[in-house]
Amino acid sequence: MKQIIKVLVGFLILFSAVTAGERKDYHKVFSVNEGQDIRIKSVSGMNVKVISWDKKEIEFNLSIDISSSDKDYEEDYIQNFNISETKRNSEILITMDEPESGGWSILDIFRLRFHFYVDKEIRGTIYVPRSNGFTADFRYSEIKLDGIEGELNLPGRSNEIYLENCININEVQNSYGNTEILNSGGKLKLESRSAELSIKNFKGSARIEAYYMDKLEVKNITGALSIDGRSGNVNVEDAGANLKVISPYSEIFIKNINGKAEIENRSGTTIIDKSSGLTMDGPYCTMEASNIVVNANEKIYVNGRSGAIKIQNITGDLVIDDAYSSISLKKIKGNVKLASRSENIIVDGLVGDIDFETQYCSISMMNISSQYIEMTNRSNPIELKLITNPEKVEIKNEYGKVDATFPKNFNGYFELEASHGDIVTELPLRIRDHGSSVSAHGQVGIGGGNVTIETRSDDIIIHNK
Repeated sequence: MKQIIKVLVGFLILFSAVTAGERKDYHKVFSVNEGQDIRIKSVSGMNVKVISWDKKEIEFNLSIDISSSDKDYEEDYIQNFNISETKRNSEILITMDEPESGGWSILDIFRLRFHFYVDKEIRGTIYVPRSNGFTADFRYSEIKLDGIEGELNLPGRSNEIYLENCININEVQNSYGNTEILNSGGKLKLESRSAELSIKNFKGSARIEAYYMDKLEVKNITGALSIDGRSGNVNVEDAGANLKVISPYSEIFIKNINGKAEIENRSGTTIIDKSSGLTMDGPYCTMEASNIVVNANEKIYVNGRSGAIKIQNITGDLVIDDAYSSISLKKIKGNVKLASRSENIIVDGLVGDIDFETQYCSISMMNISSQYIEMTNRSNPIELKLITNPEKVEIKNEYGKVDATFPKNFNGYFELEASHGDIVTELPLRIRDHGSSVSAHGQVGIGGGNVTIETRSDDIIIHNK
C-alpha cells in the first residue's frame, strides 16, 4: 500500500511540474493622431475589456497566462510576446506578436509528454480614444464604448457589447454574445445568433441578421430597418421609415412605423399596430393588424393559411388570400378583396366595395356601406346587413342560405333565385314556384341599384329595415 501511495504522489508531482505555467503582466501605450482610424487585430485566448476614453492614446494593461506541454515555448512566449504598431497617414494598425508555437517529438515520451498542447489566456483592459474610428475582431470579451466619433466596426463573436453615443456604427458581428446599442447612429449592418440584441434611439438605418434570438428589440430608429431572423422574439417600435421583417417561427410585435411594413412569418404570431402600408405573410400564424393607412393607389396585402387573422381600424384597400383561417375585420375604410375557404369570416363596419370568393365559409357581415358587392360561397351561410344603399349586389351561394338586410329606404330591382330552396321576404316582389326552384323579381321604389342573389339547396331571406 505504501508503495502505491509513493507512486501516486510521484505522478502528482510530475503532473504538477508538467502543467505549471508562466505568467506576465504587460503594459504598453501608443499615441494616436487626429483622424487616424484604429485597427486592432486580436489573437486567440484574449478575454479583455475594451473601454473608450478622451486621451489620444491606446493603452494596454494585460495579464498573460500560458501553460504548455513545451516548457521552452512557455518561456519563449512570455519573453517575446509583444504588441506593435504600424502607422499610416489615415490608420494605425495594432497587432499582437506571438512566438511560433512549439511541437512534439518522439523524445517527449521520455519526458512524459504524449501530445502537444497550449492553454493561453490574455486578460485585462484596453483603452481606445473616442474621437477616432475603431475596428477590432475581439472574441469572448467585454466591449464598452461611449462616444466613438469615427466609423466603428466590430467583426467578432461571443462578446458582451455595449455601445452608447457612437454616431457612425458600420458593422457588428457578435454571434453567441449579447449586444446593446443606445443613443447611436450610422448605417448599421449587424449579425448575431442565439443571444440578445437591443437597439434604442438610433439615427440611421439598420440591416440585421439574427437567428434564434432570445430577444431582438429595436426602438426609435429614424431610417429603414430590415430584420432577417428565425425562431425568436422580435419587437420593433417607432421606426421612421420602411420596415421589412422575415422571421419564421417567431413572435413578432410591431408598433408605430412611419413607412411601409413588410412582414413574413410562419407558425408564430405577428401583431402590428400603426403603419403607412402593410404586406403580411403568415401561414400557420396568428396575425393582427390595426391602425393601418395607405395611399389611394396602394393596397394592404395579407396572406395566411390555417391560422387566425384579425384586422381593424384601417384605411385603404385590403386584399386577403387565405385558407383555413378564421378572419375578423372591423372598422375598414376601403375596398376588400378576399379569397378563403373552410372557416368563419366576420366583418363589422365596412365602408368600401366587397369582392369575396370563398368556399365552405360561414360569413357574417354587419354595418356594411358598399356600392358594389360580389360574393360567391359554398356549403355555409352568408349573412349581410347593409346600412346604406348599394348600386350593385351579386351573391351566389351553393348549399348555403343567404340572409340579407337592406335599408328601409332602399330603392332597386331584385332578381332572386333559390334552386331547391325557398325565398322569404316582405318586399313587394313577384314570387314564382318552378317546382325544383323558386324565383322572385321586381322593382322596389323608383330607380336605385340592382340586386341578384342565387342559392342552391338553401333559402334566400331578404329583410328591409
